[in-house]
Amino acid sequence: MATKDDAHRLWPLLERLRKPSAITPNTVPVMERWLAAAADKICSNPNENIDWIQVIWAICDNSAKVDKRLSRRAVLTGVAVVKDIIPAYKSTGVGVQKTNKKLSKQAEEILTYDTKLVEAYQNLLTRLKTMREVRGMCALLECASLWTFNDFDRLLAMVVSSAAGGYTAAIRAIEGVLKDDEAVEVATKKIVIMIGKVKSPQQLVHLAPLLKLARTDTSSNIIEEQHNLSVKLASGEEDTDINRDLDAGFAGLNKERVRKAEAVVLAEVLVVYLRVLRTAHLYPKEVIVECLKGIGEKADAANLELVIEIAHELRDFFTEQLGSGSDNGPLLAAHAALALLKLAGSSAGKAIGEPVQGALATCLESLPKLLRLLLSQEDAIGLLEDLCRGVMGVDATLGG
Repeated sequence: MATKDDAHRLWPLLERLRKPSAITPNTVPVMERWLAAAADKICSNPNENIDWIQVIWAICDNSAKVDKRLSRRAVLTGVAVVKDIIPAYKSTGVGVQKTNKKLSKQAEEILTYDTKLVEAYQNLLTRLKTMREVRGMCALLECASLWTFNDFDRLLAMVVSSAAGGYTAAIRAIEGVLKDDEAVEVATKKIVIMIGKVKSPQQLVHLAPLLKLARTDTSSNIIEEQHNLSVKLASGEEDTDINRDLDAGFAGLNKERVRKAEAVVLAEVLVVYLRVLRTAHLYPKEVIVECLKGIGEKADAANLELVIEIAHELRDFFTEQLGSGSDNGPLLAAHAALALLKLAGSSAGKAIGEPVQGALATCLESLPKLLRLLLSQEDAIGLLEDLCRGVMGVDATLGG
């Protein structure tokens, strides 16, 4: 429990910590103890002790030129504190105190705390960016509570930028979010849109492969899970209060909103994949293959106009690669053919009919040539088998 003595101790301490002479090699152990003490105070009673975050910032800033290790430890302490105390909702209290609306004392205290909490988080992001502390950014991104908190876009932009630069930790962090975000509209949609705005091939080479993890099929499970939860509520099978809270939370995962978010995500992902195919000479083979596999897995759920465009792009890419004479040409052409086979055999491909089937027919005419080229490559046996299975799978669709 915070005391008035704690408050009286804080401000003189800050004055000492901010002095240029405060941090020396001899005082580093003392500074480390103050970091631990400040973190403990805040986490034990955030509402009363949020001001102690200033101790962490003072040590972080004042040690930057003297002891970078200590400065880094301070900012990572800030990360740990914020992760511990941050709520899983967006604070709407910031700025409310500037209005003329009369508030109760309790409401004012809540708004004051919310304002200080948001400021602490913003200050943390500023320091993480200035220090290029990717590890700290990623630790924050992995905290699901922050996905719905203030300034999430700012944090996300920092991590996406780091991932675009090839930082493995940032790439892994985004992978984790894409796998865990069942709501899709919370984080996945924002990630995919940010990646879609990246134009540089040097950056997309790191980002495009991540898009295969974007979930576009979660909305179909929402009603069933929500219904099962409601049945338990009605039957009294489990704790009523707990289930009522869970039911309310799940109801917030609106099926229609998630479905719309999935549609946006799917379109953005496919547009990026097509952009890579159209400038394939700028990307390594591995990235192009991932994009072709992604098209094969996701394209059938796109709108009909986009499916037709994808079919034509795959046909043109197949033809270009098969006639390129490059070492990777046959392999890339084979993956394009596989994607087109999947598209033709899908419900969307069957519904569209001739435009997709015509694109596939063009590829199948050159299939003997492709098979001969693949036979000369030792690592192409799996592709040959997949192509044969794919052709057999769509044979009925093509009427052959």
